[in-house]
This record gives sequence, structure tokens and C-alpha cells, in this order.
Amino acid sequence: MNKQLADLEAKFAKAEQEKAILSQQVESANGILKLQRNTQMVVEFAQKGLMLTANKDLELEFISSLSDEMIEKYAKIKEANGPVIALGKLSAVEDRAPGEPVSQQDLESKKARLKANYLSAQAELSTKKH
Repeated sequence: MNKQLADLEAKFAKAEQEKAILSQQVESANGILKLQRNTQMVVEFAQKGLMLTANKDLELEFISSLSDEMIEKYAKIKEANGPVIALGKLSAVEDRAPGEPVSQQDLESKKARLKANYLSAQAELSTKKH
């Protein structure tokens, strides 16, 4: 009788341990699925122009902190607000959606901006030296 009781207790303990492991695996899988869903949402926002691609990490962090119900409401708000326009950067290479082609004109424009910034900084430095 004692042996049967000990066997049942051992089986019960093993079943509880397996249940805990499965529970952890399910929780981990749910976390991965939620991260994939949130990442896909950020990609869609960027493709639709609903956010600046420079803010993708902040958007993902913010969305990940919301409940499922709040995420749905936030997506509706983003859709209702429409595309974002970055003043002064309407055709900047940095604001393109992932996979969107970059024209030669955009590259030349960026190169000219960088050169102008460099020359301005050089002029400012030489002024400070004198």
C-alpha cells in the first residue's frame, strides 16, 4: 500500500513538472507570436506612411507595452490620422519604407546635404580658430 502511494505521488510530481514545463513553453510561444504580430504592425505602419521609419524601434517598444485591446485601438487611431509628413525630408532616403527603391536623385540630394553640412561645420571651425 505504501509502495503504491509512493508510486502515485512520484507520478503526480512528474506530471506537475511536465505541466510546468509545457506552461513555460506555451508562454514563450505566445510571447514570440505577440512580438511577430507587433513587428508586422510596425512594418505595415511604415509601408503605409503612418510613421517615420526612424521611429520604428520606439513604435515597437510602445506597441509591445499595450494590451491586445489597446493595440487594436491604437492601430485604428494610426489609420485615421493618415500618412505622416516629415517636414524638410519629403524625399529623404532615411524615410523610405523597407524595400522601397531609392532614386539616384535622392542619393545625390543626400550627398549634397551632407557636403553642405560638412562645409558649414568646417567654416564654423575656421571662424572659431581666428
